[in-house]
Amino acid sequence: MRRRYEQTPRTISGDLVELAKGERGCVGDGMIALGVLLIAAFGFIGLFFGVGQGYALIGAGLFIVGFLLSTRAQAISTKVRKKALTAGPLVQGQVVKGRQDLWERESVTGPAAVVFSVDDGERFDGALLKRVSDRLLALEEQEGLPPEQEDVARQLRRELIEKVVALPDSLVQAEGRTVYLGTVIVDTHRLPAGRLTDGVLTLIVEPSVEFVEHV
Repeated sequence: MRRRYEQTPRTISGDLVELAKGERGCVGDGMIALGVLLIAAFGFIGLFFGVGQGYALIGAGLFIVGFLLSTRAQAISTKVRKKALTAGPLVQGQVVKGRQDLWERESVTGPAAVVFSVDDGERFDGALLKRVSDRLLALEEQEGLPPEQEDVARQLRRELIEKVVALPDSLVQAEGRTVYLGTVIVDTHRLPAGRLTDGVLTLIVEPSVEFVEHV
């Protein structure tokens, strides 16, 4: 995997082509759904009661605007993702916590909280990441945490980490090293055993745009 993806700029091919597809905009998709609903509703009313057909144009307008907004959002997202996949560092990630079926079943996908570093000397430092992961797990059982650790503990109680978080030095406990916490969608068919075993993942990341992808 390192021979294939570590060098940058890397070519987007194979599995990376699918990962490069941008996300559609939520607002646009919501307007599309509302437009379809209005078209169907006013079409039904017009068919059975002979009134209201013109109002279906409102739904059609919402559908068109929503489609344009969603397409624009996807184009912007695709551009960001392609840049991250081309230039973002390849790193080792350590799963802190994730859905139980990721550890038990083959061919499933699901979110997991993961820690990683982009520092040149620590990108594949599994021992460091495991120590940090163990400290994060211990946070859930502790009370009276310092403010910077309480914020991390609050993130870990969520199913999805809100953003890519640079962990405080008190949790990393390695001077000059930066470790991040984020959410990644784990695809178990990409793992040697077809499921999580030791929680180690290979990732392409770009913390500045909150990009974390399992490859």
